[in-house]
Amino acid sequence: MRLSDLLPKEGVFGEYDPSLITVSGVCTHTEKLQKGMLFIAKRGARTDATKLLDKIEEKGAGALLLEENTTLCRETKIPCFYAKNITLTEAKIWERYYGDPAKNLRIFGVTGTNGKTSTAEFLTHIFNTAGIPTAYIGTLGTRFKDTVIASGDTMTTPPAEALYRTLRELVDLGARALVMEVSSHAASQGRVALLNFESLLFTNLTEDHLDYHGSMENYFIAKRSLFAQAKLAIINKDDDYGQRLLAEFPVKRSIAVIEDADYTVSDLHENGYESTQYSCVSPSGVFSVSYPFFGSFHVYNTLLATAAALSAGACFEDVRRALSTLKAPKGRLEVLPLNKEYTVIIDYAHTPDAMACAIKSVRRLTRGRLFVVFGAGGEREREKRPQMGHIAVSLATHVFLTEDNPRGEAQAQIFSDILLGIKNNDNYSVIENRADAIRTALDSLVDGDTLLLLGKGHEEYLLIGEEKRFFSEREIVYEHLKEKERG
Repeated sequence: MRLSDLLPKEGVFGEYDPSLITVSGVCTHTEKLQKGMLFIAKRGARTDATKLLDKIEEKGAGALLLEENTTLCRETKIPCFYAKNITLTEAKIWERYYGDPAKNLRIFGVTGTNGKTSTAEFLTHIFNTAGIPTAYIGTLGTRFKDTVIASGDTMTTPPAEALYRTLRELVDLGARALVMEVSSHAASQGRVALLNFESLLFTNLTEDHLDYHGSMENYFIAKRSLFAQAKLAIINKDDDYGQRLLAEFPVKRSIAVIEDADYTVSDLHENGYESTQYSCVSPSGVFSVSYPFFGSFHVYNTLLATAAALSAGACFEDVRRALSTLKAPKGRLEVLPLNKEYTVIIDYAHTPDAMACAIKSVRRLTRGRLFVVFGAGGEREREKRPQMGHIAVSLATHVFLTEDNPRGEAQAQIFSDILLGIKNNDNYSVIENRADAIRTALDSLVDGDTLLLLGKGHEEYLLIGEEKRFFSEREIVYEHLKEKERG
């Protein structure tokens, strides 16, 4: 293909005529580079592709795309082009390379701190129930109907190359709509800058990713930037940042449980851990909703999904039928089927607000004592650790502090930070090995008690140093209970 078919005309310059250059493909990693390919050389957090010129020449790159003002270590015969915004230019290249698959999809985005995964899963299920072939991209991976295209071990929102390759695959498989979680990292890095959202849903904004964004205001600005790409904004009005968004965007719908909104609820009732019912009050009327799991925050998630579905043309019956057949997303207040008189629940909560919501939701329904196992990730936002400790000991009967992806940070430092928020409380234990902490907590349970395992959710690994170790909380629970039964 001609390079001019890939490079956008605006924002790219160089001494060569791209219409006279033929390339065999596009590549961003030297290990995958083949003869004749356009190589996109970017400066990353850990690597700088511009320093790999010998290897790029050896593999026979057909052309180089570099960031504006890049100076190579020496001259090269490879035709070089320069991009004023290499992230946006790369997205445009992949869009062209894969034939602009997004034009064949109705795209719905979900952004916010907590609730993205559940909301996106719910909306995907509603659309599929309504007969619209809809795919999902997010924290749990990439799926279309029964086809799993990517696991949940990748980024919430894929980088441009993987994103457009995936969009192409989804269209070819027959998808006509896509619901995707959109992270603040993806927004600030321009991964989705070329996508147009039929509607963009905002869940909430609480403290997270400040090690990357630097401040809550910068975090909010990254999220807010996405709404310029949306025809319709659907926003949680009960959130303070949601109210800011509602004041700024003209085409919007609001949902709320506390405030007055376009979509709200009445007659909310939870049947233990089994199900939740409420009446949805919408601009088009009132209809009953029931879904087969619990969690007060899922009211917000189902409301957002309902508002998006109805705005997109689904009818009340489509929504009602879909919600009644929902499954709780993996690792989101997931009640393990144990056939015991006590309860074990797994949840992904790893921010102060998410922890508080999860613990309060469970505590409200617990007949006996509530035990919590949690830790804090290493090399991430030390300032939220004391808050997490304070929330846990304030709301739970007993807390087991343990590891949770320490990465390269000393576990002793992580514990020390968490303990700053615990102060004079004594309802906690420190057990560094997470499997041992879970086993000890299980041994503490009697009839009516609940054990809440926080932080891992759907994840089945621990990041310790540079190692990614397999770690399944579900397996640990089941195996330990079997051992106890065997005596």
